[in-house]
Amino acid sequence: MHRNYRKVRWFMVGAALLCLMGFAACATSDQEGETVSEVSTDSIEDADSPDTVFSVEDYQEKILRDLTPISVCREQYDTEIETVRHSEYSRINFENCEFDSFPESEDMKLLVAEDHGITVEESWDTIENWLESIGKKSEIDMETEVKVVSTELGVDAGGNYYTFYNHMSELSSGEGAFIDNNLCHIQITSGGIYSMSDGKITEYLGSTSSAAMDALGYSYSEEDVVAYGSYSELANEKYELASGEMTVEEGAEMVLEYFRQGTPFPPEEGVENEIAEVCVFKLKDIYAYEYIMRRIYDGIPLAYMQTGSYQINGDVFPACDNKNAYVMDDSGVTAFSGYNEAEKMTTLYSEKEIIGLEDLAVFLDEKLASQLNIKAETAGLVYYAVNFLDSEDPEEKIIFPCWEIRGVNQIKNEGIRLYVDVFTGDIYYYTYRLDTEE
Repeated sequence: MHRNYRKVRWFMVGAALLCLMGFAACATSDQEGETVSEVSTDSIEDADSPDTVFSVEDYQEKILRDLTPISVCREQYDTEIETVRHSEYSRINFENCEFDSFPESEDMKLLVAEDHGITVEESWDTIENWLESIGKKSEIDMETEVKVVSTELGVDAGGNYYTFYNHMSELSSGEGAFIDNNLCHIQITSGGIYSMSDGKITEYLGSTSSAAMDALGYSYSEEDVVAYGSYSELANEKYELASGEMTVEEGAEMVLEYFRQGTPFPPEEGVENEIAEVCVFKLKDIYAYEYIMRRIYDGIPLAYMQTGSYQINGDVFPACDNKNAYVMDDSGVTAFSGYNEAEKMTTLYSEKEIIGLEDLAVFLDEKLASQLNIKAETAGLVYYAVNFLDSEDPEEKIIFPCWEIRGVNQIKNEGIRLYVDVFTGDIYYYTYRLDTEE
């Protein structure tokens, strides 16, 4: 199955400003989207632990009646798939939709994400251990090369970031530390390593640019892509990497093991990684693999977006998973950027009953706006993370249990990602420009 690949990347300046800016995604590309939601963001005084600006109390008041037990939804899932595929709806068409497997989880949860946190000492040790692991500890003078992006320090008179080593006592945490040069790159956020490159790709290409370009995917262009698709489609494909032939699956196993070990903190309890999509690209006379990843929490995937930035309309900002890992030889991950598995997720509300698939189809047919006519391509249960930009705490990440539908809005010929809260029926969506098929 051939898919056209359009390369978009996260906005980052000097490979380090992410920490200072507060949000992992910034609107810089040509994607456009919008979100719709009725969820309250009112502050409450008696919030359950942990304290949240988001009102769980208001959320619970909106939970729909006549939900279906998850166990029943699972039993009826295959039958309901056939029903919705062969039913006619005015706003949505499931005829050719591929449905994800129904998860084994017995409940779904409303979650809040919280920073893991990293001390100054942990940050320094993480960078030192990483340099040793890639064999470049002797080549990097940490006292001068490790800089820090911090609101506590700002920049010097020349607009340069301060050295981390000389200002440790002035910092309240270790986030913001980074190395950014031609030999290697690393960036530390509150959960540990957000991005890194051991410099192999840059060196192989003979590039004089920052090794951060490897971590952000700028070391190849769209013309270099030879294959792109879901992991299941490409797992058995084999290409010549720097160390010899390797299947996509063999590379994926190394990637998953790498993050299972922690970077540096181990994954949050209940969290695993999954390879969602794969890009195979040329590096001069060899090939390399890019793995697009997402987390699985208690057996249910988190919604993901390909690394990239986009414009939104409204004040609900998609905070979907994004992680890209690169493999060019049998040593494993040579570069990556994206979420950290150590991010804490705390349950705010849990329920064993949800909107079933057939009820979802009827619900959407009644509720979707007239400017939407969706041809569904894939669908399944996910956790969908958002930031409420008009909230008292716009960085607070709330994760909703949702049905996800990925498809095309045929009225405007645009891609659409639609999310329906399985407890309340609240609808979120964003749209984006479709690439021209080759």
